[in-house]
Amino acid sequence: MNRPSPAGLLVALAFAIVFVVEGRTVLGMLGFEVPLSVYFPVAGLLLVAMFVGLLLLPKADGKQAVGT
Repeated sequence: MNRPSPAGLLVALAFAIVFVVEGRTVLGMLGFEVPLSVYFPVAGLLLVAMFVGLLLLPKADGKQAVGT
């Protein structure tokens, strides 16, 4: 898998922010009350880890591994 373009990362970030905000609502509907002081730092760390992982993917420069 190649690294997404900067525009792709921005689109992914936009969807991720909405997912994080609505995730707490869904957890509340399921009966899990998570305090804001715990939920948002954990969700923020997960977002940062996801985007660091995406940035560590190789660039799409047309080179492929041998044998593919």
